[in-house]
Amino acid sequence: MSIVKDDHNATLRQWHEELQEQRGARASLRRSVTVNDVCLSEGFRSLLMQTHTLWKIEGQEWRFTALALTAAVAAHIKSIDERQKFAAQLNNVMSELRFSRLCAVKTPDELLRQLRRAVKLLNGTVNLISLAEDIFHWCQENNELLNHHRRQQRPTEFIRIRWALAGNIGIRSGRIAREAAQILIDSGIDAKKAVEYVEKIANCFGKIKADKKAKDPLTNADTEQLVHISPAEFEAVKALAHRLAEEKRPATEEEAALLRHDRMAVDIAMFGRMLANKPDFNVEAACQVAHAFGVSETIVEDDFFTAVDDLRAASDDAGAGHLGETGFGSALFYTYICIDKDLLVKNLNGNEELANKTLRAFTEAALKVSPTGKQNSFASRAYASWALAEKGTDQPRSLAAAFYEPINGTDQLNVAVKRITALRENMNAVYAQETAFKDFNVMNQQGSMKDMLDFICA
Repeated sequence: MSIVKDDHNATLRQWHEELQEQRGARASLRRSVTVNDVCLSEGFRSLLMQTHTLWKIEGQEWRFTALALTAAVAAHIKSIDERQKFAAQLNNVMSELRFSRLCAVKTPDELLRQLRRAVKLLNGTVNLISLAEDIFHWCQENNELLNHHRRQQRPTEFIRIRWALAGNIGIRSGRIAREAAQILIDSGIDAKKAVEYVEKIANCFGKIKADKKAKDPLTNADTEQLVHISPAEFEAVKALAHRLAEEKRPATEEEAALLRHDRMAVDIAMFGRMLANKPDFNVEAACQVAHAFGVSETIVEDDFFTAVDDLRAASDDAGAGHLGETGFGSALFYTYICIDKDLLVKNLNGNEELANKTLRAFTEAALKVSPTGKQNSFASRAYASWALAEKGTDQPRSLAAAFYEPINGTDQLNVAVKRITALRENMNAVYAQETAFKDFNVMNQQGSMKDMLDFICA
């Protein structure tokens, strides 16, 4: 969900345009090296007065900081280009080292320095609206981190992950041809005719639904299966739809051959793709993820809950308005992830830099993000307490055997770490292996996530 709304975006564009003529105000912003400097500048005060509804929200003081950062960085932007998201623009010019520095910033002042360098790399031509949205998301997440509070969000919604994978996340849907048909309808073509025009596009991705009684004609542009396609493939679908709308004709067989091997989405490269009717475009997954399991004996508990009907009189019914129960368990979980980096690079058409960005973003998400189901009821917000990364050319192996016998007692984490470490050393000795590794342990404050990410991507 966008934080910076359309009316704020319009104000921001207008303010930036006026700033180009106000050299003194622009210079005061460009000289600012900290957020405090920005707050005292003439240029920021001008923007502040025009955007009360964006930043003046009780309990969300971080918005003020975000607006100050936006103003300071915007002062270095010469022209606005909204054809690509800010992160996608960065992907074209920023090295992996610079990107890792951007993702590692911890304070608003550090972020200001890194974003200024990013704007310079883009020669001052930036999507200001996308940049502002990203700054506001960063400040929101940073505020939540400082206050130990997290919203429920998907891994790909975290700003660092969005930056890393911008323009490279695929689309999974059974409505791809429907999107094409909608473009035709928006150009004035009848809905039934539009569905006929995109029939071959739908056939490219799977078996079309055939519902003669459907109330919505667009239903017959949908495929029975969900299809995972890359952004490049989706853009090709939309471009073809615009051409068909202009020429008022159906797609040909040749035009509808929209699947491609190049410019593959990172999630398809990681987790694969299977197309029964187009096996040539299947992608073998480079990533394998084991189900997590508890290292101790787990007892399933029952959460019995009631709800009171506030409008029900006591004389009507003395009982609760609702009764229910939910089963839950609490455990220290072990999980295992195996990635074939060579296959990942191959799936990404040899783009090793993108592969490393993918590994960095994926690993951070795996360490930080908990399953989102039932979070409002249980607030299961856990980061990894211990992690081990290994890399090498030997056949991969899990260390799940360390927990054939459940762990008991009050020191489960330390016991679990000792078991895994001992099993790893025993495996290496018996199989004459010596894999490079990096680990961290939160309880002992040993190692760091950053060192692990650098090790994985090296």
